[in-house]
Amino acid sequence: MSAETKRMASDLPSGDPALLNRIAWARRWNDRKASLSYALEARKKALDGQGRRSRAEQGFALRTLGWHALWRGDLKLAMDYCLRAETYLPESDFAHVRAGIYSLIGKVHYNRNRFDLAICSIERGLWLVQDSEDDPATLADLMLSQTAIQRRTGERARAGITLGRARSLATGDNAALVDICTTYLLLDDRDTVQALEYARTAVTYCEEAGNEVILPFARAALAACLTARGNHLDAYEQIKTGLAALDDNNHWAQCLLLRCLADHHLGKGEQSKALEILKKAATIADAHAFKLMHKNIALIHADTLEETGEYKAALDQHKLAWRLQNETRLR
Repeated sequence: MSAETKRMASDLPSGDPALLNRIAWARRWNDRKASLSYALEARKKALDGQGRRSRAEQGFALRTLGWHALWRGDLKLAMDYCLRAETYLPESDFAHVRAGIYSLIGKVHYNRNRFDLAICSIERGLWLVQDSEDDPATLADLMLSQTAIQRRTGERARAGITLGRARSLATGDNAALVDICTTYLLLDDRDTVQALEYARTAVTYCEEAGNEVILPFARAALAACLTARGNHLDAYEQIKTGLAALDDNNHWAQCLLLRCLADHHLGKGEQSKALEILKKAATIADAHAFKLMHKNIALIHADTLEETGEYKAALDQHKLAWRLQNETRLR
């Protein structure tokens, strides 16, 4: 086969999946349906091509599909897409793209209570980027993932430092995620005034930018602040608005908002309503392997059952929380 024939065999098929992939990735935050549609079409067209460029476009499409699966809360599918994307995108040629994929994989492991694997993924991604100023969005995303892990593993001082570095790099949608992470750190410190400001900033940005992916998470953070301050009516409005806007496949955001709704009812002394909501949230967490969230729900569930005198059921929830805790892996 001549060099010219090899070159022609590597050409992309008609329809240019490269353009479709760029559009899919650019629209992922504020037009989920269109982004998914473009990514699926890009993959289909890339599959019709041959050679290195077509393989790379398959990888880019799979990355976008994995990103969407993660934010829907389909952790298994997200991991599958990401691992398949890696086979088409070697680190030597696509270091920053692979770093972004490692960040996605890290989030999957983190939500599954596998901090050890999450740390490895994030550290590998950071090593590939190496503080490069060429791709601040990827670096900021990796640092946000690292912040979440550090916060949950008791390294709060380091989490604050990492979050500060992420804030210096983040813009737009990533900046909203930084505000949400900052909100929870401040809530841990019981600084509800500052936390409320950051949460409101995140919600406002998402509403103005049309970011339909982050918005429910921003509303959950804002509801948590409002509940902590005793502003139950406004918290309830944020939760109900967030839940009403979700589709049936958005399991992660739904589970988080239901957790917030349970906290809202507990804050008002409505234990029976809270127990009903906690059961629903636990069912979602169990079905989709949100083990970190499931452990948290089980602990709240146990405390609430104790308050209502249902000690045997409370013990069962404590046992569940202990089991999930025992499944946690650090380094």
